[in-house]
Amino acid sequence: MYPEKGPTFSPAPASSNMKLRSLLAMSQIIRLAVQRARFDIWECPAPTSRPGVRVKESHPSGRSSDSMVAVASLRGISLIVLDVAAGAIFVSWMTRGNGDLCSGLLASCLQILRSGVFNLTGILDWLMGNPAGLKLNKELAHTLGAFFKHHISLWQMYINYLTHMLEGGDMILCSFGYLGISFLSALIVDFVSLFTVHVHCFYIYMARLYNVQLRGLLALGRFFTGKKWNPLRERLDHVGSSVDQLFVGSLIMMVFVFLLPTTITFYFVFAALHIMVKIGQLPFLFMSRWVEFAAGGRKGQGFWSTTELQKKQDCEPESTVSFLISTCRKLLTGEII
Repeated sequence: MYPEKGPTFSPAPASSNMKLRSLLAMSQIIRLAVQRARFDIWECPAPTSRPGVRVKESHPSGRSSDSMVAVASLRGISLIVLDVAAGAIFVSWMTRGNGDLCSGLLASCLQILRSGVFNLTGILDWLMGNPAGLKLNKELAHTLGAFFKHHISLWQMYINYLTHMLEGGDMILCSFGYLGISFLSALIVDFVSLFTVHVHCFYIYMARLYNVQLRGLLALGRFFTGKKWNPLRERLDHVGSSVDQLFVGSLIMMVFVFLLPTTITFYFVFAALHIMVKIGQLPFLFMSRWVEFAAGGRKGQGFWSTTELQKKQDCEPESTVSFLISTCRKLLTGEII
C-alpha cells in the first residue's frame, strides 16, 4: 500500500491579483480623467499619462500642480457664480412689474421673422426680373425663384408650427436665465439658428451650385490647354484631346459661362443673408462663452504645458486677419462658411 498523502495547499489564484491590479489601474485612470476634465474648462488640456504613473508638473512661478489646480478651480467657481448672478439680475429686470417685457418677447421675434420672410419673397421677385439692370438668364432665374418660393412657403408653415408649439412659453424661456447669462445667450443662439435654418439652406444650395460651375469652368480651362488634374500624384498632367472632345467641351463651357452670372447673383444675395444672420449671432455667441474667455490662459502658461503638449495643441485662437482672409476665400470659391 502506498503511504497516505497529506493535504495539499494550492497557491492563491492569480485571477484575484489581476482583478486587484485592474481596479487600481482603473481608479488611476478615473483620477487622471477627473483632473484633466476639471482643468480643461479653464486651461489647455492636460497631457496624457499612463495608468499607475503620477503626473508631476510644476508651474514656472514655482507653485505645485495641486495649488494651481486649486487656484484654477476657485477662479472657475467664482466666474460661474458671477455668471449665474448676472443671469438672475437680467431675468429680474425682464420680469419686473407684470413681466410685459418677457411675455411678448417671443411673439415680437416671430413677427419680425414673418416680416423678414415676406421681404425675402420680394427679393426673389426682384431677382426673377432684371435686378440692377442685369440681363440674367430668365429660365434659370425663374426656376430658382420658383424653387425658393416653394421653400419659403414651407418656411412659413414651419414658423406657424413653432408659434403654436412655443405659445405661452415666454416666462419659461426667460427663467432659463437663472442658470446663467451664458446659458441664456447660448439658448438665444440656438433659437436664432432654429428660426433661420432655411436661410442657411438657401445659402448652401446656391453655394454648391456656384462651386460646381466654378470647378467645371476650371476643369474645362485645363482641358482646352491640354492639361488635366491627376488626383493620385496631385499634379497637372498633359493629355491629348480629339476634335469631338473639344467640340463637346466648347458646348459645355458655353452653357456654364452663360449661366454663371445668374448663379453668382443668387449666390451672393443668399450669402449676404447668411453672413447677416451670423453677425447677429456674434454678440450672443460671445456672451455664451465669456466664462471660457475670462478664465482661459495663454499658450504655454498653464501648469499642464509641456514640450510635447505645445507641439500637439495650440490654445491661441486663429488671428483675425487670417480668419477674414479664409472667409473671403471661401466666399469667392463657393465653399461653405
